[in-house]
Amino acid sequence: MISKKIPNFFIYVILVILGVIFLTVWLKNAILFGIASLVIIYFIAKKSKSKRFGIYLFMLAFVLRLFAVCLLKTPIEYDFKHLYDASLKLLNGDLSYNQNSYFIMWGYQIGQVLYQTLLLKICNSVFFLKFVNCLISSGIVVLIYHITKEFLSETTSKIVSLLYCIYIFPLLFNSVLSNQILSTFLIYLAIYIMFGQKFNNWKNVYRYLVIGCLLSISNIIRPEGIVSIAAIIIFFIYGLTKKNYKQSIKKVLLILIPYYAIFLLVSNILIVTNISPSGLVNKDPLWKFVLGFNHESVGAYAASDEYAVGNREIEMELIKDRTIKSIDKLPMLFLKKTRNFWFSSDIYWSNNYLDNKNVVVFGHTIPGTSINQFLISYNSCIYFTMYLCLFVGLFKNCKRKKNDIITYLSIFVSVNIGVYLLVEIMPRYAYCASVSLFILSGLGIEYLLNVFSKIKKSE
Repeated sequence: MISKKIPNFFIYVILVILGVIFLTVWLKNAILFGIASLVIIYFIAKKSKSKRFGIYLFMLAFVLRLFAVCLLKTPIEYDFKHLYDASLKLLNGDLSYNQNSYFIMWGYQIGQVLYQTLLLKICNSVFFLKFVNCLISSGIVVLIYHITKEFLSETTSKIVSLLYCIYIFPLLFNSVLSNQILSTFLIYLAIYIMFGQKFNNWKNVYRYLVIGCLLSISNIIRPEGIVSIAAIIIFFIYGLTKKNYKQSIKKVLLILIPYYAIFLLVSNILIVTNISPSGLVNKDPLWKFVLGFNHESVGAYAASDEYAVGNREIEMELIKDRTIKSIDKLPMLFLKKTRNFWFSSDIYWSNNYLDNKNVVVFGHTIPGTSINQFLISYNSCIYFTMYLCLFVGLFKNCKRKKNDIITYLSIFVSVNIGVYLLVEIMPRYAYCASVSLFILSGLGIEYLLNVFSKIKKSE
């Protein structure tokens, strides 16, 4: 699809930025638990010879996620509360929510409201929304397996997908009514269609139109589609040659046309029907940058900045104060933001409420704080293992010819790194990009498997 002589810039970006911070984060026993998990998963992957592995993987992922949803009684809070309440009102034909300054200012949030309303029309139950989350996130696990299998061995693909399957953060996150789950599924489905060999028999016109449609719907649900679009454009730019430039431009246009057409059509329909006075438009794009450059909150949300919301002059002044006038502080801010964003264990959203409760298990009372500490530690173990394999794999592959999927995912992660250096961060925002990290970690797993295989043969 694209020239194999792709510059290693994006791989070096990931290695340098994430690698430095990685060494400062985990100096505990997480490596032992991580390796133990990897060994167990390795034996499962090795023993599993079924051609229906994808089906069994989906079933395992779904059962684990449904079990977690049934156990956790995560309250609906913060933005999720706004979105759920608006969904209930829309379901009942009450459009009073559109007078809320929240939806007037950030119209793009209405995409999730529409999605939830459609589901609530089928079954008016919070549990049903979480049930669908479980189905979709299980689909993400299967997509990881299939995408990884496009450039690595069957065994490695199984290990990577099983590792993500038991990764605590996305497993528990299904109990939260977030717009990230469906959006992420659609993005990786588009990536699979773009690079999957089984789609090579599709006509290019249909193939890239479908990709554009999927990314547009994803962007309507959660405005992250532009990151995927940026990565696609960069991917094709780096692959341009005199022979393929016309074909590359055609492919990009086939993605961009439905992407923008669907988004603008839906946005205008929402305005005409008064479902959303602002359509899907963000009327305060500077707000995310105001927060992103807040040195005191390290780029996270700060209530102290709320006075500036919607006031362009004040927002611009704050941004200038925190960037141009504080340029010497930016490197440290970026370093701290990267550490907090990519290396934090963000299971707060699903089980933070346990801190104030005791849980009775088989007659034994266990403090909720103890359960949370265990979950955080285990989550870190899996993430540690993934990062360890990621660094090994990227280091060993940085001087080799790149597969198209490796190149694209490296660009995608690099774009995410760049974007979140500038805007507001929460560790949960890494939900989508972390899927790419797990897929790329397969490079390290494959390398380690080959090393162990050579050692075994030499004996």
